[in-house]
Amino acid sequence: MKTAWRHVYAWLVAAGALFAVLSGAFAMNREVPASGDWKVFSISGHWAVSAGVGLLMIGLAVGSLLAEKQLGVKPLGWMVLAGTAAEGGLGLVFGPASFSGMAHAILGPLLLAAVVAIAVMTSGRWQREPRFAQDRGWPSLLGLGRNSVALVVIQVALGAAFRYEVMGVMWHILMAMVVVIFLLALVVLITMLPPHPTLKPLAIALGVILFVQVFLGLTVVSIGSAKSANLAVAGLSAAHVAMGAITLAATVVMYLEIRRNVRRA
Repeated sequence: MKTAWRHVYAWLVAAGALFAVLSGAFAMNREVPASGDWKVFSISGHWAVSAGVGLLMIGLAVGSLLAEKQLGVKPLGWMVLAGTAAEGGLGLVFGPASFSGMAHAILGPLLLAAVVAIAVMTSGRWQREPRFAQDRGWPSLLGLGRNSVALVVIQVALGAAFRYEVMGVMWHILMAMVVVIFLLALVVLITMLPPHPTLKPLAIALGVILFVQVFLGLTVVSIGSAKSANLAVAGLSAAHVAMGAITLAATVVMYLEIRRNVRRA
């Protein structure tokens, strides 16, 4: 599979993975009535989508392992292959029990981030020479980007733990504040750099994604506390989960671009 086609294929897989995250978050939401057509339809739909996306992910992973020479893509291929196997096992064998269901919900966004990373690293732009920007000092952009990725992963895990009733929502809310501070700092510091064709647009996009995610989170909390229609809360909650996965993927891409384009002064 040529690099250009693998790039397009990776974005197709990423879109499917995002839809699988969205459908899974809706299907397993406690606000969806346990009895009735909505529950049956949503779970069956999630299984069908996940099976198709899983096959696409295996194809992407195998293609990356066999044909890709770009540094860093093959490890991502192994990650996608192993993650797909684990995700399928957790979803089909163990079912929605608390810890296995939580692990399944955490792996989905991680797989999406890995697939998006492959899509970025197989793009034509990535094959060209980077345009370097100078890191102006403390805090280091590379360190801030790396820590931001770690914090978003923790936040995704805390959100899954809350949804599967492993812990309360307060930890998720507190970590959200920390994540917002780190990501806003990252966005501000990058926009303060001299104009860069890659970093600045990515920083603006990350800021917009962060705003939407915070808005969805606040909306879910407020509507949920008001005891509104179950399906409305479930839909908004699923959108919040999906946007969380997008936030993780965008933060990973931001970190990759910082590693590639930023040098210490």
